[in-house]
Amino acid sequence: MPSDVLGDLSAAIAQGLAVPGSMRSVIEKLFGERYQKRYLERTTIRDAYALATETGDGGVPYAGLINSDNPTSGPFGGTSVDWFPSDHRSLIAFVVGTRGLAPDEAFSLAPDTDGVSYPFGITLQLVGSMFGQSWIPQR
Repeated sequence: MPSDVLGDLSAAIAQGLAVPGSMRSVIEKLFGERYQKRYLERTTIRDAYALATETGDGGVPYAGLINSDNPTSGPFGGTSVDWFPSDHRSLIAFVVGTRGLAPDEAFSLAPDTDGVSYPFGITLQLVGSMFGQSWIPQR
């Protein structure tokens, strides 16, 4: 059976910390096989699996994809998809950077020409209705 790069990435994420070395090569294979190679230029891969140590004092291991306008380490802006491995599994999360939604705010929150909000905006509206507050930019 031929290998599917998305299946390979899913299997690696599911292994948690049991993945040897780096996630970078597995992530990079997405571009050119599953997605067009040109999209890798607009994406920064953050691979901090090496932060995992046996003593647990090395930091939080994670890997993910962020907008290429961000630095390769430190605070970032925009939305990303990240996963945080533990011993035998991982937690996958859609994350908003510590610098806020920019440069992704238009994509993730603005209504389209029909006035329908994008999924992230709809999620914020739902959270706002549940907890009494929400921020949706107005045009």
